[in-house]
Amino acid sequence: MRILVTGAKGYIGSALADRLRSTHELIEVGRSDSLPLKEKSVHVCVHCAVGPSAMIRFIQILRAWPDAHHIYLSSYGVYGGDSLPSRLRDYITQKRFEEATLPTEAARSTILRLSHVYGPNQGRGNPGRLLVDWMRSAVDTGQIVVVDGMREWRDYVCLIDVLRVIEWAVVTPDPRPHRVYDVGSGWTRMLSDYAVLVSRVMGDAVQRSITIRHALSSWETTKFHVNLLPLIQDMDFKTTGTFEEGARDLYEATVRQADVLG
Repeated sequence: MRILVTGAKGYIGSALADRLRSTHELIEVGRSDSLPLKEKSVHVCVHCAVGPSAMIRFIQILRAWPDAHHIYLSSYGVYGGDSLPSRLRDYITQKRFEEATLPTEAARSTILRLSHVYGPNQGRGNPGRLLVDWMRSAVDTGQIVVVDGMREWRDYVCLIDVLRVIEWAVVTPDPRPHRVYDVGSGWTRMLSDYAVLVSRVMGDAVQRSITIRHALSSWETTKFHVNLLPLIQDMDFKTTGTFEEGARDLYEATVRQADVLG
């Protein structure tokens, strides 16, 4: 199967390419790469790229390969209403526009609305990177600073589970032309709850007590619900482990590697 992956040098896109490369013929497109618009046979397009330039490419790809199966990585932030935090509005507006475009331009599409994804090698600014920053702070200072811990609700899902769902969407035929799934852990909790678990993991790791300090921001906050029922029904989806287990793996994979944390 020939698969085009955009955002192939980004966090999720690069991990997906590594996972699919041995079993499929990949066309990997990064931000600075030209689109192979003369390529006639593309069976699946996985849209991992984000940003204003990604929107233009998204339209070009839909029109170049309208008969391909288009798998689009969206966000559960699309469920936010007028209370959507201002810092997210441009990003979510783009996601909503691209979601609405898919059924009109593509013969087949799968939309995956991701919750907060965490895992190794995340860049700064990614919501999942917050966990790594907490871990590093625990190592350096013995404390974790939680901003809006009692106001901010999140569902953290491990990267490996997101990759499993994308791969399932790639290889599983479906008679429905367009389908939409939420992808998360189903464990929506306040940030303060996650901080408690991370402090417990880090306390065991560094053999010291980790304190939690709370702070407030002026940001608007909101709570999104992740509905895993369709994914459970169609894929028999289950997460590979608990958040606490994932946090231990994250510590082993990143915090002990100073060259990765940079």
